[in-house]
Amino acid sequence: VCSSDLANIQLGALPTDVHAFPRHPDVNIFASMTTAKEVGGDFYDFFEIDDTHICFVIADVSGKGVPAALFMMVVKTMIHDHASMKLSTAEIFNDVNRLLCENNPEEMFATAWIGILDTETRIMKCTNAGHNAVCFAKKNGNFEFLRQRHGVFLAGFDFTQYKEAEIQFESGDCLFLYTDGLTEAHNASAELYGEKRLLDKLNSIKPRGGEKFLKEIADDVKVFSEGTDPFDDLTMMVIKVD
Repeated sequence: VCSSDLANIQLGALPTDVHAFPRHPDVNIFASMTTAKEVGGDFYDFFEIDDTHICFVIADVSGKGVPAALFMMVVKTMIHDHASMKLSTAEIFNDVNRLLCENNPEEMFATAWIGILDTETRIMKCTNAGHNAVCFAKKNGNFEFLRQRHGVFLAGFDFTQYKEAEIQFESGDCLFLYTDGLTEAHNASAELYGEKRLLDKLNSIKPRGGEKFLKEIADDVKVFSEGTDPFDDLTMMVIKVD
């Protein structure tokens, strides 16, 4: 498979429908991925598990190019399959991590974040496997980092037991997920975009959520890093509950 074919397969495997959950019109989702090379190691996913549970995933695989893209597809498929069988985000990552550790001759790994939203209670169970801290904002509040680490990256240690936390959503609340290609984007002076700049930008954009929201962030990163080659994939997802 040549890299352009793999890139098409990779992009084709990502969900794209803005109106992804017709049974849950109050849950608005938009995601984007920009790869640094023709194929990348980032991915995102979102899908309904059953009538009242929606799963959201974002991840960043080590390495670049074809090996990272192939490993990414394996991790994405495993998480999707296990999420269909279990509603505990910690158990999903426990199982996926163990399987990845069993056969990983290239010693690749992935940071990942998974959340499962109960659409009736609006409680999201979530687990962070060594991934960047996600950002959460109440309807009339500012975005803040949820600095939860529930275990190391996936495919690291087969004995890792992941933990989970809860996020209670109310109407107007917003959750922003991203990979480190955002905060580690750099300018010509080797200065990083960083977390403070990200929070300032998130809190300056109104209204929250949707395609325009992510485009404003991507444009800000682009202006900041003008004159440099993108070093890493940039993947973002925003979830808003109305």
